[in-house]
Amino acid sequence: MQMKERMLDFLKAHKNTMTWIAKYLGLFLVVECFQRASVLQGITYIFQNPLVSIYNIFLLVFLSFFILFLKRKNLGFVIYSIVWIGLSCASGIKADFRGDPLMAQDFFLLKEAGDVAGSYLSVGRIILIIVLTLISVAAIVYVWKKEKYSKRFKSKYFVIAALVLLCLFPVASKGILNVLNINPVRWDMKGSYFKYGFAYSFAETVLSLKPEKPQEYSKETVKSIKNNIEKTTAKDQNQSVEASNLNNAQIKPNVIGFLLEGFFDPTTLPGVTFSRDPIPNFRALMKNYTSGKMTVPVIGGGTVNTEFEVFTSMSTKLLSPGNTPYVQTLRTKSVESMPSVFRNNGYTTTAVHDHWGNFYNRVDVYKNIGFDRFISGETIANKTKIGGWTEDKVMLDPIKKVFNSQKGGNFIFGITVQTHGPYDGDKLITEDCPRVTSDVLSEREKIQVENYAYQLEQTDKFIKSIIDMINESGQPTVLFMYGDHLPSLGDNLSVYSKVNLSDTQKYQTPYVIWNNIGEKKQDEDINAYELAPKVFDCLGMEGTSMAQFQRKYKQGQASEEDFKLLEYDILYGKDYLYDESKPFEVKDIAIGLTPLKVTSVQFDGDKAVIKGTGFTEQSRVLKNNKIVDTTFVNTTTLEVDKKKISSGDTIEACYIDWKDGVYYKSPSFKIEK
Repeated sequence: MQMKERMLDFLKAHKNTMTWIAKYLGLFLVVECFQRASVLQGITYIFQNPLVSIYNIFLLVFLSFFILFLKRKNLGFVIYSIVWIGLSCASGIKADFRGDPLMAQDFFLLKEAGDVAGSYLSVGRIILIIVLTLISVAAIVYVWKKEKYSKRFKSKYFVIAALVLLCLFPVASKGILNVLNINPVRWDMKGSYFKYGFAYSFAETVLSLKPEKPQEYSKETVKSIKNNIEKTTAKDQNQSVEASNLNNAQIKPNVIGFLLEGFFDPTTLPGVTFSRDPIPNFRALMKNYTSGKMTVPVIGGGTVNTEFEVFTSMSTKLLSPGNTPYVQTLRTKSVESMPSVFRNNGYTTTAVHDHWGNFYNRVDVYKNIGFDRFISGETIANKTKIGGWTEDKVMLDPIKKVFNSQKGGNFIFGITVQTHGPYDGDKLITEDCPRVTSDVLSEREKIQVENYAYQLEQTDKFIKSIIDMINESGQPTVLFMYGDHLPSLGDNLSVYSKVNLSDTQKYQTPYVIWNNIGEKKQDEDINAYELAPKVFDCLGMEGTSMAQFQRKYKQGQASEEDFKLLEYDILYGKDYLYDESKPFEVKDIAIGLTPLKVTSVQFDGDKAVIKGTGFTEQSRVLKNNKIVDTTFVNTTTLEVDKKKISSGDTIEACYIDWKDGVYYKSPSFKIEK
């Protein structure tokens, strides 16, 4: 009885402290439940990982130190809690359709997330977001009205304890992490978040935003690594006579590459059979030409990380978790890459994509990695869609025109989008979908796979059209193609777990290198950053500095530490790898196949008829940098209301992006009086 009374007395005496402990414990529990989308799993986690849970709670307390200085401490805590709960909720949703949790780096991708969010947010998730928003607003209003102003510091002991925590926690944190053996699992960030708690895991990605300079990084170290990279030649790489003579040929072989969105061989899924092969053309290419499995850094999304590795021969695994170089680095920094090497060797470099040009900042990045021209979705007229995404066949016409514009010497890189998710699980796109038989997949999952297989089949037909184009031309050409990542099939990638696909298989996609220059079939499984050296070898070219390094690294003649140092030097360092200047010059990039320009304006009744070139459905008229309501008539004609423009005005034509912002505009045109 005395023990009970003492306990009650203690709780009464420390009521305020105990209340705050309960608040932080509750916040931690809610955060863990939301990131797991399960109350039971959240509660179980605390009991299974008590020490890690306590560390996360202390971290939540430490990060909320500002509340100490507020007169409305409860209101401050409510707002602080809403932020953390919102982050964990977003993490749970992202992990469900992308396979990885929310990371600090994702905030650099807000515009891209806004573009695709509508496709992935189900009615249930939208309702959840609305309910949480209403509860948050209600909680803020309620506490605001109920809470009275209080002293900032109620007790000197409280202040002392808080200051001690503030000073000691950062110092002790490193030791605590070592004792608890907390170390982020870079290759499985979702598992890492679940194992070490959301608060720690997310905070760790914030600290990783700016890569730490390696201790060994110096000009002398980088130069030493560079000296170890031999200038390989076609002879050194045992290339064929045909390939070694290519640089001296009168006609440079064309090089065409394709990043195939969400492309893999679904017939390899264990326990899943198809009524017909969805990729017969690609399979035939793999049978007769160099091919294999390619290990990629992402699953279900993150296309540009694979694209980055292929272009630069660098690895995103050596970067901080969630780092997307196209977003954080290459928008403003030029980097040696496949297109820059081809341009230096006299090639015309063109990128073609049937989606938005500034998605992932591609329009800026492509200028900084050596592309001369970018034909993006905004610049392609009369696009057709099926299943919510543009059909890849719309790229065939601009690719043909670029390919046939000169005899050889073209580097053309295309990015497909038709096989992009999500994939409808309620109804088929068409009754002509390849049908799936499986005892392990649900009906919804089977429909998703069937819809994916149909889109895959269309991309496969597009590939055949490219081969036919090359064969009809008779021009020497090397064609390489690869899947960027496995598609997001099933809720939380459930299709792969149900068929027991291994972790290794989840990060493997097919690649193939086709050619008509006599190169023999040389199959092997590779990493994405090893694809460029294989293409360069096929052409008897040294390639980028990193491609040359990869040859040494593959042979065991260079270390991973060397790999990290060179990558840091190129992306974040002082470019010690290059002697005086970078091996290529950054030039302005042309947008579209046909120049966008206004050639005349005529007034016809209540309309102003604008004539010009390069017009598409995304074209608008600009007046004083403001978009005028515009009607697309055809590729040479736009119409606007006569009241909107008049004689003497200066106008431009422009392409608008998915946010109705100006993507690119033409030279100015003054309307004659």
